[in-house]
Amino acid sequence: MPTNMSSWGKLTSHMNLKVSRQTSKQIAVLVSVSLAVEVGLGAYFTDIFMRLKDEHRQLMHSFDINNRLRDLSSYTGQRIIAFARAKAMNSPVYYQRAKVCSEKSERALKELTQILEKSENRSPTLAELKRTAREAHETTTAIENAVREGESALADLQSAKLFMKVDRIYELADKLVEENIDQQSRLQKKIDKDQAFLDKAVWLAVAINTLLVVLCSLYFNAGTRKRVAVLCDNASRLAAGLQLNKPLQGDDDLRQIDIAFRTLNQELELLRRKERAILENARDIICSIDEHGTICDINNAATQLWGYERQDMVGKRIAALLDDADKEKLSNWCKRVRESGQGEEFECRIGMKNGSAADCAFSMTWSDEQRLFFAVIHDVTERKAIERLKNDFVSMVSHDLRAPLSAVMMTHELMERGDYGRLNEAGEQALSRARQSIARLMNLVNDLLDLEKMEAGRMELFLEQVDIKGPVENSAEAVRALLNDKQLSLHINLDEPLEAYTDKERLTQVLVNLLTNAIKFSNKGESIEITGRATDGFVILKVIDSGRGIPADRLAAVFERYQQVSAADGKRGVGSGLGLAICKSMIELNGGEIGVESVEGKGTTFWFSLPGNVEQYRRTSS
Repeated sequence: MPTNMSSWGKLTSHMNLKVSRQTSKQIAVLVSVSLAVEVGLGAYFTDIFMRLKDEHRQLMHSFDINNRLRDLSSYTGQRIIAFARAKAMNSPVYYQRAKVCSEKSERALKELTQILEKSENRSPTLAELKRTAREAHETTTAIENAVREGESALADLQSAKLFMKVDRIYELADKLVEENIDQQSRLQKKIDKDQAFLDKAVWLAVAINTLLVVLCSLYFNAGTRKRVAVLCDNASRLAAGLQLNKPLQGDDDLRQIDIAFRTLNQELELLRRKERAILENARDIICSIDEHGTICDINNAATQLWGYERQDMVGKRIAALLDDADKEKLSNWCKRVRESGQGEEFECRIGMKNGSAADCAFSMTWSDEQRLFFAVIHDVTERKAIERLKNDFVSMVSHDLRAPLSAVMMTHELMERGDYGRLNEAGEQALSRARQSIARLMNLVNDLLDLEKMEAGRMELFLEQVDIKGPVENSAEAVRALLNDKQLSLHINLDEPLEAYTDKERLTQVLVNLLTNAIKFSNKGESIEITGRATDGFVILKVIDSGRGIPADRLAAVFERYQQVSAADGKRGVGSGLGLAICKSMIELNGGEIGVESVEGKGTTFWFSLPGNVEQYRRTSS
């Protein structure tokens, strides 16, 4: 796995390299060509915009001339009319109105003159209009002076002259307006034409620029596409474990990525060979099984252990190898593994090629991503055979020892009663020690028989609703003599009422074992306590002592067979190491749990739980 990660690190570093010289040149050329086209199109569009701006300015200037001509004509006409009425009616009001019109006419003439001086229009009509308008203004001024001085004949003469000037102004103004309208029409058509051309030019420029970029990209990337396609194909081949394509040539980034791919492929190939070597040399069978129970892959250990060749196993259903009794169990196990998402361990028998059967321990997990079961199968045939031999031996020894031991104990009891005559004091003491040894040996035989029955599933429990107080008091009475010998006090603290669904005799046996254990490891004058309470549908019982305690590194082993807190305990005959193992088996068989808490030098607490009623027992058992 570290090799794999280092290869990906190299690949990442290569992909983050600076752009190579070749790539930089290609980009520079592409940008330069595109920039040159953009600059040329920009200059061309600028010239078109300047022309449009000038044409628009001329159009606005023509509009200003027409407006001033209309103002001059209007004010001049109003001035003449107002002056004529003032003269006929000798009315100050009309003289005043004529004066105002005269001022407006002069202002309009002045504005028109300023506009015409800036105008590029040099037509004869415009020059004559300027001259006639000035003469009309001068004539009007002469008429006003003649009227003020009382020279009526001169005023009439000048008035006739003025009317002629005004008529000429109207004629010239109309003519000039027509000329301006023609000019405006031509300018508008030209502007419209230039605008339409500009629109087409913009679209054409965009099209040319886009086409240029595309052509340049195609030119520069004609080879890049093929190289990228090779890299993509190499990525697929790398994932599938296939041979890569031929190496890329050149000195660009794609070449560096191709080198990284090849380095990664070499390291992955090395890793695959190592993994395959581990799998092929493993003594356990390692296989993958699909959701239908078909073997997808398996290592060579199947040949060594079961006698089947690997090619004969792949594609075969795993259920075909099992005993009929285990097929349904395997199906249930697989279902539970998929639903829980956690690994499961179970045992079953596999039919080997030579016709015999092998006991196998399966450790199986499910992968949602790959839709496969992954199983490690360990052959436990030898272990099972040894266990069967051990159980047979224990059973044989236990049964064969029980009868003579019972006879010896009976003989000892008769001798103690004096049926065979009285013994002296030394003989009675020796007989008492012998009877105690026979009793310990009988207890050991009984413990072995109980363990055998529980492991074989032959232990019978007589379950009923039991008042806990009775078995607790019975167990206390059973160890009363031991308590008195060590001057120990026993305190019982139970909730009332307190009932459990259990076997009364087996519960008494468990309590006696735990109390005996507490008495053995308590010092004289100390106390032992039994507590009981109900919680969450269970009854919790505790046996608490203040003895020497159990070292932390020994807590996990106290419920195993033949285990002693100290090696010296076995030598002193403190116990056989089976009592706690029997307690654990009995409590678990009853649907409960057992545990221990201890602080070395301060005491030990053994606790166990029992179902509070039959419904709780059924839920726990299921």
